Amino acid sequence: MKLSQRLIAVFHFPVMLRAIVALMLLGGFAAHAQTPAPEALKDIARLLSQPDVRAWLDGQGDVAPTGTATASTGMGGKMSAMSSGMGSVRSYLGSLVAAVPTLPAQFADARDNLTSDLQRWGAALVASLVAGFVLVGLALDWLAHAATSGFRHWMATQAMTTPRGRIRALAGRLGYAVIMLGVFVAGTAGLFLIFDWPPLLGEIVLGYLGVTILMRAALMFGRAFLLPPQLRVAEAIRARVLPLDDATTQHWYVWIAVLVGCFAFMRTTFHIFTVLGIDAAGRSALLVPAGIIVLAAGLLAIWRRPGPDVADTAFRHRLNSWLLSVYCMLLLVLGVGGMMVAFWFALVIVALPGLIRISRHAVHYILRAPDEDTGEPPILPVTLALADRGTQILLILCFGWLLVNVAGIDLSSMGTGEDVQTRLLRAGFNALVIILGADFGWTLVKALIVHRLAPRRPVTGTGAHIPEPAEQARLLTLLPIIQNILFAVIFVIAVLMVLSTFGVDIAPLIAGAGVFGVAMGFGAQAVVKDMISGIFYMLDDAFRIGEYIQSGSYKGTVESFSIRSVRLRHHRGPIFTVPFGELGAVQNMSRDWAKDKFLISVAYDTDMEKVRKLAKKVGQDLLADPEVGANFLEPLKMKGMEAFGDYGIGVSFGMMLKPGDQQSVIRRRAFAMLKAAFSTNGVEFASPTVQVAGGDSSAAAAFAARQVMAKRALDAGAGG
Repeated sequence: MKLSQRLIAVFHFPVMLRAIVALMLLGGFAAHAQTPAPEALKDIARLLSQPDVRAWLDGQGDVAPTGTATASTGMGGKMSAMSSGMGSVRSYLGSLVAAVPTLPAQFADARDNLTSDLQRWGAALVASLVAGFVLVGLALDWLAHAATSGFRHWMATQAMTTPRGRIRALAGRLGYAVIMLGVFVAGTAGLFLIFDWPPLLGEIVLGYLGVTILMRAALMFGRAFLLPPQLRVAEAIRARVLPLDDATTQHWYVWIAVLVGCFAFMRTTFHIFTVLGIDAAGRSALLVPAGIIVLAAGLLAIWRRPGPDVADTAFRHRLNSWLLSVYCMLLLVLGVGGMMVAFWFALVIVALPGLIRISRHAVHYILRAPDEDTGEPPILPVTLALADRGTQILLILCFGWLLVNVAGIDLSSMGTGEDVQTRLLRAGFNALVIILGADFGWTLVKALIVHRLAPRRPVTGTGAHIPEPAEQARLLTLLPIIQNILFAVIFVIAVLMVLSTFGVDIAPLIAGAGVFGVAMGFGAQAVVKDMISGIFYMLDDAFRIGEYIQSGSYKGTVESFSIRSVRLRHHRGPIFTVPFGELGAVQNMSRDWAKDKFLISVAYDTDMEKVRKLAKKVGQDLLADPEVGANFLEPLKMKGMEAFGDYGIGVSFGMMLKPGDQQSVIRRRAFAMLKAAFSTNGVEFASPTVQVAGGDSSAAAAFAARQVMAKRALDAGAGG
């Protein structure tokens, strides 16, 4: 058998995945080590479930009756199921107790099976060869360490103050761990292939070499992620995947390797027991002391972990330790008791939320914003969202695959003899994959749209494209609509795929949706008209969010859109919600540029050349104004005389401005500056005047005499 095939046989991928989960929960290995005997136990359980066998056993009195073959309903059915489950547990524990006396004989048979191989090689020679393999692997590891000094220097020079520097350093450390582990495997397993091993002895040697390799892998990848203090890495807390202090890092670096070694040793030992002929009942009985040993290691890891000094936090730390201890002991009881469904459920329900929380903290800590003095832009929000959500989805899929694998469900095909529960489990896992894929796609779409809608600021030296205000306004107009459409599309497709996974024929649903759509189109023509009109308005780029438009009696600033209407904010405050079908021709007052013209009347005797120079001076002053100068495309200037009025000459002034809400502000500023300039330089505005033209002095004297006579008449009338 080739080395790769033997490694797969001893440490196949499901076992490795279960090992990682067991490490996180400190004790889950015990129930998994029981899984080498699932087929035999299933055969026994299937045999015991047959009515004739159960009747014979009931007659013999060996097994307590657990109920009839026909399930009852109501409370009686529940009690029957509970008693049946308890009876199965008692039967399983009884088989463990019964297997203990048979272990010495089975070990004697195993020793006899191995005697011939040991007589040929000798136990001392085998032990010496294994130790030599490990020493050669360590020697090659030391040589590789010396040869990669330049690479290690490059990793040490990466800036830990920027996310890109931390990512490069982490990738370098992972690559270095892979290189060193590959060299170690080549030195140990490579020498193993040189010798012609007997079958049984080869399985044993290869298995325990695999244990050594796994422990080495745990140490190497622990260094890459945790950076323990003995590595003496500068700014280690900045480079770690989590903000852990040195004491906590050292603790978990050591204990993770210890727990990996314990699990690998137990897994390999039980695999060798199978090869040597130890039956399933004997291996299950041996799980009890093995589980207690690894449980003790897990409890030591829990209670010896560094804790805070603050009183309130220290109390929570002790409480968590007690809860974890009780949980680990519960897992051991479930595993030893043969309650595998409850064991895996308890494992996943605690492990998955914990790992998701750890992964989220790790992603956000590695990709955190750079220091201000670096001048480097932060990681894009879309990258952060995808990394966070992608890690969570990967964890969920791994745990889902783990449960499916434990249940023995074949995802690729559907068996003819499967029950409804198995088919529902397969369909549920496939539906979970579809939902997670849809969620990841929606996260990608939403992150990209949020990124495009976010305000941009130029970053020195990046060369990034900063959208113009007009382009940003168009994106702000279209992308929310596209986001809603894509959400509806992804949601509908995901629902249809999930229904198809559960065996629902979706063809009638699609046909019915088409008929319903046609009926809705006829019954809601106004709504359809509004929606189609809105699509064409968007395609024509008739208006954007933030622009001031006018259509008939509606005018205002565009605030938002829906599928069928637009919201306009009038400059006096009211909001118009106008369906697209009622807009008609749209007058956009905020597109590209805006010209502002106005007339000022001056006296007929005004020097027009002076007025032109004064207007030019005011235009230059407005351009130099820091508040409004940036809004000018062409400065203020006098256009010329427009009309002769009753009291003066009408003079035209004009300026070209950027579109926006600053036009009225600039016009008022121009009026004030022109008034001040005209008053200072003697230019008079036109005003109504009345001129009275008269005759000679006699007419004036006659008028004065008439005034005197009228006054006397009034006085005489008053005296009478």
